[in-house]
Amino acid sequence: MNASKLCTSLSTHLPTIPNTESPGEITIGLFTKATVEALLIAVDEAVPWTTPSQFARSKFNRECKSAVVRKLQLRRQIWKRRLDGPS
Repeated sequence: MNASKLCTSLSTHLPTIPNTESPGEITIGLFTKATVEALLIAVDEAVPWTTPSQFARSKFNRECKSAVVRKLQLRRQIWKRRLDGPS
């Protein structure tokens, strides 16, 4: 985890505290939602998805992984249909 990147992202995305003396439920809810979103964005930016190794493919991301998983699912379905099909 890159702590400096986390702090920078949090300082950029964290919402400001509303200047009301008695904030209502909606104001508190919106502030909480914005704070959680800021935390999720900061963690996504600061924490690597996987541990990089010398053999890692630099352009392989979550989208690529989900495409590979989908391809394997489709391949299994095709083979199952071939095995279950008419003889």
